[in-house]
Amino acid sequence: MGRIFNIKKLPMDVGRITYWVFRVIPGVKVVKTDEYRKIKGPAIIVANHTGLADPHTVGASFPTRRVHFMVSKEVMNVRGRRIFLKGMGCIPVDRGIFDLESVKKCIAILKEGYMLGIFPQGTIVHSDDVDSIKSGASLMAFKADVPVIPMYISPKEGKKHRKTVVIGGPIYPKDVSLGKRPSNADLNIFTENIRQKMVECKDVFDNISGKESKEK
Repeated sequence: MGRIFNIKKLPMDVGRITYWVFRVIPGVKVVKTDEYRKIKGPAIIVANHTGLADPHTVGASFPTRRVHFMVSKEVMNVRGRRIFLKGMGCIPVDRGIFDLESVKKCIAILKEGYMLGIFPQGTIVHSDDVDSIKSGASLMAFKADVPVIPMYISPKEGKKHRKTVVIGGPIYPKDVSLGKRPSNADLNIFTENIRQKMVECKDVFDNISGKESKEK
């Protein structure tokens, strides 16, 4: 989990107060699947990407943990936003290339015991489908030997823009390959496993929202 008190993480810890606020306003409802297991150590959280507020939605779902995020350089470089995002532990990544420097920073963070949030679709997707994801999360999971936690973020609900998130059970890279140098086939298999678990989280949300609409 990383050290409880870390002066270098102080800006991040102060910023995390917004997660608790965000959980109430506009509101984040957290649903856990039957496979969900609490992870005390490092892990990679993967979620679909619905909008710029997604990191806050993920952070609000794990308010007691320090969660770093991979954020595109385009977003990080916006005036007035970079200092805040950097203080919150965000790591800039160049989406146009395989950004080895960013990957190394993420692996180091995981090895320190922290959580890492990734939106493997690579960009904001306005559809609620999870048709394809990139393999970066799989690669880092193998390299750092950490589990991946699948998650689904719902579209905005109602006038108050409340969100529902569904969190699934951890997926372990060792279930595919025991080595830290996976083959391309191993990466593809593990990436597809992650995608399927994200879809299962979406199915749970669809079932819940369907039942709620019928009750109304």
